[in-house]
Amino acid sequence: MKHLRKFNENILPYYLASKEVHEFCEMYLAYLLDDGFNISFQPGHNSKAKGGPVTYVTICFNKTQRHPVVTFSGDEIKDRFIPFVYMLNNSYDILDIIIFNKNEKDPNRYIEYKPTIEEILNDEIGFKEIVQINIKVKLDFKI
Repeated sequence: MKHLRKFNENILPYYLASKEVHEFCEMYLAYLLDDGFNISFQPGHNSKAKGGPVTYVTICFNKTQRHPVVTFSGDEIKDRFIPFVYMLNNSYDILDIIIFNKNEKDPNRYIEYKPTIEEILNDEIGFKEIVQINIKVKLDFKI
């Protein structure tokens, strides 16, 4: 019986790795959190990724989690968000960034934009009505 694995043994490394990302985000985005922004985290796994399976966490950054949707501009967050992306990129492997912008023609849909890290760091994102920003970060851990 001593050779049996615990039922949650595979969950613990993921939990520790995602908790580290969570604490990192709260530390670098503390001022934006104080200003009413929200951060949520969604786990994910892609078994068909290039280079083998990838486990990741998606950081969802928005102004509100309820309806009506509250938008914000890039100018409103850039002083805190750009340094956050810079430090996140230095500490973790960013797989994907998606900015959801309000669609003026159809308010029930959003326009998705996938900027490069360089575009964000060079402040080349000029959106005025951002609904949410999702950043997918690869988690490195051994099971």
